[in-house]
Amino acid sequence: MEAALWFIGLALITLAGLLHLVFFLLETMLWDRLGRRTFGVRAEDSDAVRVWALNQGWYNLFLGVGAIAASIAGLFWWNSILAVIAAPIAAFTAFCMLGAAVVLVASNPRMLRGALIQGLAPLLGLVALGLATFG
Repeated sequence: MEAALWFIGLALITLAGLLHLVFFLLETMLWDRLGRRTFGVRAEDSDAVRVWALNQGWYNLFLGVGAIAASIAGLFWWNSILAVIAAPIAAFTAFCMLGAAVVLVASNPRMLRGALIQGLAPLLGLVALGLATFG
């Protein structure tokens, strides 16, 4: 059971990392075509917000790559010493994603949907890892 929860937790954190790669694409390469509308930015505000979106996009890329790399390392080497290093890194990235989702909804309750998209997979991944490790 513990191994199954371990795999589920890291798979969910990998999913969260993949979502952050999508956010990167929306906030950088697809800003004018799709990103601006996805994040509810009016056309007349697009130029003013573009630099912030670009910076946020790169942040999401780095966070997503970290989550994916650490989770994959933890999945493939789950019974080795590498997992002792990989799992905390995966958990840290998941905590960062979850924290950002909490800040999003706390700053604007109308952003609940976005916060759930951003934070549900990391939350469930952390719960599964916690149960696998401590429960």
